[in-house]
Amino acid sequence: MHFLTVCVKYLQKDNFTNPVTKLLTIIELGEKSTAEELYNKIKSKILTDELIQKNMMAIVTDQEPAMIGCDKGLTSRLQNDFKYVFAFNDLSHIYHLICKNAVQTYKQDIYRMVKYTSAHFTRSPLRVAILERIQKEKGRLSPLNVLPFKKNRWLSLTACLERVMKIWEDLKFYFTEVKDKEGLKYLMKLIAMHNACLFFSLNSLIITKSFKKTI
Repeated sequence: MHFLTVCVKYLQKDNFTNPVTKLLTIIELGEKSTAEELYNKIKSKILTDELIQKNMMAIVTDQEPAMIGCDKGLTSRLQNDFKYVFAFNDLSHIYHLICKNAVQTYKQDIYRMVKYTSAHFTRSPLRVAILERIQKEKGRLSPLNVLPFKKNRWLSLTACLERVMKIWEDLKFYFTEVKDKEGLKYLMKLIAMHNACLFFSLNSLIITKSFKKTI
């Protein structure tokens, strides 16, 4: 089963400074997600409203062929019906793809370290408790946990790496105490990964800023 999420960004009558973004609808597509199916669903579910037709200015999508096909893509079909409508590619998605491919130039130790450390703690409340104890003994009033790594979340790798860097000393003490040589090996390599951490922080900043500016 496939679904299409449609959001709108608009200016309110009493506020022309800050655009508002809202979820308009979620359309069930069934088993098909072709450009023609998308077009027909949007025409029948959304564009029957004259108010939407009069105020629609632009369309923003990702770079799926069904969305951006030159002749038969969704945006092309809609622009044939509404000549005044502009079409844009989603900047946040573009920057994510750029950074995702650029990450491949870095050593895989970064990815493996984040994945290993996250899995080590998310599967065991006991390990989390030990890490919290270590932090409290070292004077941290509000202990920080290792974040769960979600491969398909855009900013997950950035957030996980930044958290590991923030509690690096505590993790080093933890892996030493529990005699986890594998975890300690990955962790020690972070000494030479400062530039990588800066890169992922830049990735997060670019995506966040561009997303806010996307129509």
